Amino acid sequence: MLNLFGKVLLFVTLGFFDFYYFEGSTKDTLIICLLFIVLMQIALFAIFKNQFDIKNCLLNIIGGLVGIFVSNNLIKKAQLRFY
Repeated sequence: MLNLFGKVLLFVTLGFFDFYYFEGSTKDTLIICLLFIVLMQIALFAIFKNQFDIKNCLLNIIGGLVGIFVSNNLIKKAQLRFY
């Protein structure tokens, strides 16, 4: 259970800060999250031969989406502006 939470939490921060960096663009944030996930899985596959887990990919995507959702709500409630 803790391992699953850790995999989601890792990408919550990526989604949170990328959403702010790309000035509220959900599309750009999702693309960056997906590219990072793919690169990480390729690296794991290259280092630890034959170790690809779709569950990890799904948990990472969920973490990125949670980060986007939290960042979007925080920006709206705090009335932050992008400069």
